[in-house]
Amino acid sequence: MITNTIVYTLLGSGLMAANFYMTYELNLGATIVMNEEFFAKIFMNPLFHFSPFFLGILLSLVYWNFKEERITGNMGVNSIYGRSVEMVRNNRLPRYTGYLLSLALIIGTVYW
Repeated sequence: MITNTIVYTLLGSGLMAANFYMTYELNLGATIVMNEEFFAKIFMNPLFHFSPFFLGILLSLVYWNFKEERITGNMGVNSIYGRSVEMVRNNRLPRYTGYLLSLALIIGTVYW
């Protein structure tokens, strides 16, 4: 399970870096709003959509492993999956930090 997590993390991170490089290299802006050239050259490129796909698989693996640990009662093992999900679930700071970071990234791309 750890190897799957590492593989999907590397794939997702590498593809996000490729998205950034592609957007930076073509210098078309970073949003679809009023930008048909960005939509045609970057957004419609299949590589642009692979990073959220792999990161979604990674998060589903983390949640699935956490759910299996709760069913089997192995929560005392303190795996990285259980600790990360419980940390986000029970603490406001990581949740709100993630919300604010996402909001800042969305607003930043609009003004970029």
